[in-house]
Amino acid sequence: MADGPIRDFRGTEDGEWYSANGDFASIAGADAVPQGIRVRLGMILSECYLNEDVGVDYLNTILVKGADPLVVRSLLQEPIANTPDVTNVVGAQLENDENRQASIEYTCDTVYSEEPFSGTAEVP
Repeated sequence: MADGPIRDFRGTEDGEWYSANGDFASIAGADAVPQGIRVRLGMILSECYLNEDVGVDYLNTILVKGADPLVVRSLLQEPIANTPDVTNVVGAQLENDENRQASIEYTCDTVYSEEPFSGTAEVP
């Protein structure tokens, strides 16, 4: 078991629940941070009917022609900063590959390490 509080059920990279021996596994501590960031960046603004202010405005601001990179960075940094145990967001940017697939590369500080943590999340 990882040090730190249990944050969620463990998920797979493709968003499915992970099970071990027929039971749902939990995720805690430093292992929960990348999953929390991935979940928060995967929410599209207004997708959650309980709170339509939650999510990232991909459709109207980020995935549009001529999007302002400073606004995009700011919109991507907010859900990362709101993730439990993240203390500082060093950087976040939208990356496009040759197949027009977008991903988010980010770097942040956590309470679990003095070294910055870097990761990648898919754009929904």
